[in-house]
Amino acid sequence: MDSTLNVSRSVDTMSMINQSTSIKDSLDLSGKMLDRFFAADDSFPTLVEKMQITKSSQSVSGCTEYDYPKEGSGMPSITPLKSRHKVPLPEALLEQWNDVQNFHRKLGIFPEINRVWVTIDQEFFLWDYSEGTDLSYFDGMSSTIFAVALVQPKPNVFQPHIKHLLVLATGLNIAILGVTFKKVSIVDGKTVEQLELTTDAIYEVPAEGMITSKIVGTNNGRIFLASEDGNLFEIDYWKDLGWFSIRSGSRCKKICHSAGTLSYILPSFLTHVITEPSAIIEIAVDNTRHILYTLAENNSIELYDLGSDGNSTSRIVSLSHSNLEHQVSKLLRTIEIAQMTILSSIKIIEEIESPDIHLLVVSKSGFRLYFSTGAITSRNTRPYTLQLVHIRLPPGYNRVIGESKPSSVQHVLYNRGTIIMACNTDITNYRPMLWCISPDEYAFSSNFSERYFTTDLDMCPLSLDNIGPNWLIYNDPSSPQPPLIVRQQFENRQEYITLAPQGLEIFEMLRPYDTLCELLAKSQGSETDAIKTYFKKFTDNQACVACLTIICDQSLKNIKIKEYATHAFFAHGGEPKLVTERLHESLHELTRVPQNNSFRPNNFATSPSTPTFIENQTNITNLPFESTSVQYSSKHNGLYLFVSRLLRPLWNIKAVNMETTDGKTYIVNTVSPDDCSFVANHLQTLNSFMDNYSNILANYTKTQLDVSRRIATQDAHQTESKSIECLKQLVVRSAEVFNLWKLLSEHQFYIIANKLNDQEQYVLENVTFKELILVHQEMCQTLVQKLLDTYLSESSSVESISSKLRQVCPSIYHSEDAACAKASEMIKLAQSTVNEDERKRILHQSLMVLKEVAPKFNLTSICAQYTNCAYMEGVYQMCRESVKKLDPKNLGGHYFVNSMVLDRDGPGYGAYMLRLDIYKEISASLDYLYSIMVKNPSVIIPTRPNLIPGILENSALTPEQSSNLVSELIKLCISCDDEIMHTVVYRWMIDKKLIKETIEMGHHSLEKFLLAQSRSDNNNNYIKDVLCRYYEYNGNYYEAAEVLASLAKRPESGLTLSDRLMYLGRAMACLRSKKLSIPALNVTSLRDIEDLLQVAEIQKMILDLLLSSKIDGKADVIDKLNSRLFILGELYSDFAEPHSLWEAQLAILQLSNHDDRELVNQIWENILLKVVEDCGDIDEHNKMTIALEKIKSLASSHPINSSTFDLEYVTTMLEYLNCNLGGDLESVYTTMLTIGAPIESLVAIYKKIYSTNDPRWQKTSELHVLEVIMSLARYYLQNVDLWPSGMQRRSIAVNLLDLLVICQNMLYSRFAHSPLIEGVIAIKNELDNIINN
Repeated sequence: MDSTLNVSRSVDTMSMINQSTSIKDSLDLSGKMLDRFFAADDSFPTLVEKMQITKSSQSVSGCTEYDYPKEGSGMPSITPLKSRHKVPLPEALLEQWNDVQNFHRKLGIFPEINRVWVTIDQEFFLWDYSEGTDLSYFDGMSSTIFAVALVQPKPNVFQPHIKHLLVLATGLNIAILGVTFKKVSIVDGKTVEQLELTTDAIYEVPAEGMITSKIVGTNNGRIFLASEDGNLFEIDYWKDLGWFSIRSGSRCKKICHSAGTLSYILPSFLTHVITEPSAIIEIAVDNTRHILYTLAENNSIELYDLGSDGNSTSRIVSLSHSNLEHQVSKLLRTIEIAQMTILSSIKIIEEIESPDIHLLVVSKSGFRLYFSTGAITSRNTRPYTLQLVHIRLPPGYNRVIGESKPSSVQHVLYNRGTIIMACNTDITNYRPMLWCISPDEYAFSSNFSERYFTTDLDMCPLSLDNIGPNWLIYNDPSSPQPPLIVRQQFENRQEYITLAPQGLEIFEMLRPYDTLCELLAKSQGSETDAIKTYFKKFTDNQACVACLTIICDQSLKNIKIKEYATHAFFAHGGEPKLVTERLHESLHELTRVPQNNSFRPNNFATSPSTPTFIENQTNITNLPFESTSVQYSSKHNGLYLFVSRLLRPLWNIKAVNMETTDGKTYIVNTVSPDDCSFVANHLQTLNSFMDNYSNILANYTKTQLDVSRRIATQDAHQTESKSIECLKQLVVRSAEVFNLWKLLSEHQFYIIANKLNDQEQYVLENVTFKELILVHQEMCQTLVQKLLDTYLSESSSVESISSKLRQVCPSIYHSEDAACAKASEMIKLAQSTVNEDERKRILHQSLMVLKEVAPKFNLTSICAQYTNCAYMEGVYQMCRESVKKLDPKNLGGHYFVNSMVLDRDGPGYGAYMLRLDIYKEISASLDYLYSIMVKNPSVIIPTRPNLIPGILENSALTPEQSSNLVSELIKLCISCDDEIMHTVVYRWMIDKKLIKETIEMGHHSLEKFLLAQSRSDNNNNYIKDVLCRYYEYNGNYYEAAEVLASLAKRPESGLTLSDRLMYLGRAMACLRSKKLSIPALNVTSLRDIEDLLQVAEIQKMILDLLLSSKIDGKADVIDKLNSRLFILGELYSDFAEPHSLWEAQLAILQLSNHDDRELVNQIWENILLKVVEDCGDIDEHNKMTIALEKIKSLASSHPINSSTFDLEYVTTMLEYLNCNLGGDLESVYTTMLTIGAPIESLVAIYKKIYSTNDPRWQKTSELHVLEVIMSLARYYLQNVDLWPSGMQRRSIAVNLLDLLVICQNMLYSRFAHSPLIEGVIAIKNELDNIINN
């Protein structure tokens, strides 16, 4: 039996039920409001919408002042892109670089492993720029290295410790090395990961004269190489050897994807002449759409389709420079084409950013060309074209005088809309410059607006890359990402790295709230124009979110800035108000926004109507043409936005994943403990803030208003206060859920999850964090229970984990839960205690602990544990205590005593049902014990339980012990004064067919229970039978007979005719077992019962006859006979007569005393004819024997010469049949004598037969009857002693002699020479002797 202690609580009073409902409603309301803010944050316009691209048209932007708006007045110039720090290259590496003897030098960045790479001729260096240490060196290449790449390996090819592959390409060969990491301790005890390369190349293929210009890898492990002759190659590698290996032992090959058929026939120098090759300078791979692009020095772009699964390659289209110029010229003719078509870089626009626009091409002058590989809005198709859809002009082309322009773009970095360009010096730029153009501040604007800023550099970098993504918590990379202003709470500052020979410089991009943080620091808490401008630019709602982000930032240690943010939050947060507006006016106001605003106003309102988002910004307004609603303050909206954005990455994801390891599937948590801690800490900080300023959040600024406006203001504040209070409860619950998830993760989550049953596991596998927080608190409680079980199963103390649970999730794990855990630990201790007295003492202590917190525990678990400990007193007391606490006024008992006739809607019915629900645990314990007991069929439940020792841990209950425990628990339950508990026990015992035990151990309440059950279910024959047995056991025979008779007579009750006969028989026995002191009434009188039984026996005869017969519709007739008891007339007319059941007809005539000689004789004749007919083909002698046996069997029921047995007619019929069948002469009369026919009567009958001139004998044998008479006389002579009376002997002899005289005369007259004459004379002489003596 599952003895797991579930710490989920039940509810003990109606007030607690109402409180629970209130919390649920609050969570539901705040959850729905949160969903609205989620939807609002998702309402930003897409890239296609910003560019105003349609299915049939392209567009141009960047021409107006609104495309690159200026900072507003009062806003200080804070550059979002800031240099964080610079790191010089190691001196040894710098010396090598500056050595003039070195001819070929390159450097780059591997940001995924925090390494700078440098190649100097054939030597290769790796340096950890994050730690400034771990300079690795590889000199295994024999010639100059031209290209380097760090790629992901293919799955299932290498050992798990090889995380990356390093590809080095020289003019002679291409080598692939494995990259591994091992943890080492440095001087200060800090542990770092040290990079190691495999000593030899894992794969190596000859270059065959190819000079590699670029190498890239895909996410699925493919490696592509670009050559200076304009071809695209792939290094295909595998695990097993193939027959096409380049050389013995090789497991890779080089494949050319771009060369035509001629390249395999003509020499390479001829191929170059024909195709005019141009070196590929860049490869870009779209890993989600599985597309590869190349950019050549001649400004041509090629597109390769890698297949829907990313495992194939086919060249689709090549966009030449001239074709590109043609497409650009059709869109923009006012600017020199060369500025836009001399290309610098190609970048992927990922599917999560825009499903319609696929490729970004940046020119040397900073122009951005956006391409699609198919028709706009036609998704899920493979690429087939490269179509220019939009041209974005860089800053400086919007007619603003004096604005600088980017030029000589050397390197480009693109990251979710933000583009960074490294520009070299030229005639317009006197020093290297870093351009940053970002749309983040204008994400919700319908215009394609961007902010740009520049940073001077010491020299133009040779490499540019980004570090990241810098997620602070789990974030699904495949899902569409909202703008930075939404992501800033769970995303670190984006870092970018530039690399030049002097060293590297790391830049970081400030988030919007970082900007506010700097403004607050500069303002020193005063209300400056910069702060006001910030709130105006970003809107009050968004600025309030930024304030809360600063307040809850765990990494920010400057308390003053947090105080400044708090002041700004309340100063600019506004107040709620009631607004009455017309719909068209509201829409006009919402859409009339200055073009240089980065965000639309956020007017969240609540009304009876359904909120709707207008345009592309977070507006919830009313749809009726005129309505009154509450417009929430920015404080309120800021709080909800902060919580929604913090929970956004985790809200709708599943809480667990399924992982398979070594063929076994495990349930693992989706979110790491650090992520859970991050979210929970921020929520707890927010909760502390809401607690500290609860009065300010709940109150409002009191101003002199008229009465009606004051009431409206109060209503608005009350509505907002209620909404904030609901949010607070959601914040608390969310923090506790994530704290619990962190705690579960630290305790081997898969082990805890494995303890759940199948249904619980199914729920867990499909539940989201949203559902865990809002709905499935019971799942959290179940997981807490399983966590405690892991401690209990290991015999560990639960005090520490119980204390931790109370600390991190007090609303999930209450103080009463801790008491339950302590009690469970005591029960566990009792199981391992050998001393019986000590064991009982410990169990009693656990019982006292649980009584204090009853019923706030899982009663099922407690009863299961006590059952396993053979502590039936605990099971009984826990159920009784729970009932007393939940129904202190005994409303359920009163309802039951009044025969449950009260209103079911009243409190009594609810209390009654509650008691039944609690007492189910008694049934469950009995079920468990009974399942053990029945393993030994010989074990019975004793009427008085024997004392048994305690059950030790890991010891199984024996059937004998289980039977004693069943008896003990039943006795405890029946001894209490709650008859509802009695009914539960009685019902269990009757269900288990324990009739004898039920009656012997039953209370006086058993009769009441059985009568009530019988009345409520009149068709329950089983209950009625138990009631009869109860009456019989207690000597109430009259009552028993009444019930039995009613059972037998009740039609359509599912009883068979045999059952009815049995009940009638028992009723008769009851009435005969005791002399009744009162006269029998109705059917309960003995005579009536006897009559019923006799008729029922005839009905049974008819049933048996029909069962052995072959008639049409037999099944229906049999069912009808079993359905009820019939009267004699019905039996005759409906069954016996229609179906020719002669014997039944005879029995009916006999029982009814019906005197109809002719009918009776006809029935006997039919019986004999049917007997002979049924004999079939057997010999005739045996047929006669069977017929005589039938007569014998019927004679036992029908006495000779009764109304249903005419001896003369039956004898005559038999003799005639005997004559026809050639039977023995003596067979008929001996049979008649056997069944009691007097010989005198037989002599008279034969005399009458012989004397009657019946023509039937003339047709058969005229002498047959004479021979039978002679045989009868001889039989008499031989057995004369059977008649001891002399007078009787002489009388019989005289009659026989007279008969023989008649026979002798007949022989003389007709058969004078018959030898029978001598026999007759001999018999006569012997008879004379008897007569004369």
